[in-house]
Amino acid sequence: MTKLSNALPKDNGLSDLNALMINNTEKTYLVVGILKPTKITTNLETGDAEATASFHRLEVVTGQDLTTADQLVRRAIERRTGMVELPIETEDELKQLLSDVIEPDTGELKDGN
Repeated sequence: MTKLSNALPKDNGLSDLNALMINNTEKTYLVVGILKPTKITTNLETGDAEATASFHRLEVVTGQDLTTADQLVRRAIERRTGMVELPIETEDELKQLLSDVIEPDTGELKDGN
């Protein structure tokens, strides 16, 4: 299991969100980051090695990029868990086709359906 260092880069995208997070503790944010290993710990008895990583870059995704970033995160989870994934273009087409009956942000049926 990889451990995560508590240290963040001095210049990171979370700084801009500080006030927003203080005022709205219920909201979640999608971030993209680049990790780099900072330390490897090896158990001399078992030979098991464990990496510790720190964020090299960490940025909050906002605006129009949020939908694409969310799709990329879900696809990465699907690959990791072995679930079947749809091409992004197919997801976009399905979202467009179903937009009259399904609320795209929540996945819930729109009123009257």
